[in-house]
Amino acid sequence: MIVQKDAQTFQKIADLIRELRAPGGCPWDREQTLPKIAPMLLEEVHEVLEALDQGNHEDLADELGDVIWDVVFIAVIAEDEQLFTLEDVLRRLAEKIIRRHPHVWGDEKTVDREKIRELYEVVKQKDYGHKRKSPFDGIVKTLPALSRALKTVKKAEKAALPVPLDSALEEMTKDWDASKWGEFLFQASVVARRQQVDLEQALRTYTEKYIYEHANN
Repeated sequence: MIVQKDAQTFQKIADLIRELRAPGGCPWDREQTLPKIAPMLLEEVHEVLEALDQGNHEDLADELGDVIWDVVFIAVIAEDEQLFTLEDVLRRLAEKIIRRHPHVWGDEKTVDREKIRELYEVVKQKDYGHKRKSPFDGIVKTLPALSRALKTVKKAEKAALPVPLDSALEEMTKDWDASKWGEFLFQASVVARRQQVDLEQALRTYTEKYIYEHANN
């Protein structure tokens, strides 16, 4: 459970943001809107990932703070626009976490990993089943193209949908390690650039085409 000191510090962050956006506060902070702050959050998340990748714990602490600031900032903007409150965000998060861990806080006590996964999927289906009509619903469209393609393949295989497979490529790469795959993708980027093809957009377009053709199967 969160300790009192943590709660007080979190409350201080929210109070600072509200003060900055109040009359007499900071003009820049007062001018921020949900669309304006979205790119800033994305940049801060990438900086967290970089710190994690480098194992730089000092930078990680700073970058996590920046992400928390932006997340709370977004919630306060929504509060100002009477969309929802920061309390709503935290309450819904706590309820979801408790709901998705019935093996900890519910009646389904178990330490079996497969059973835990099944319980999680059941609760997740209850949460999103009425919203998601396609197997691909829930895949974030703004993900990098390769991440989105991989998630699409995973969802397609889970739904037993046909996934295009180049058997010649599979045979050629069967003994490749991560380094060889990295070289292959880098070389593909070089060739695509010389041919004036945006690989990111090309993969995004192909993935969208696949999803469109299989969304309701």
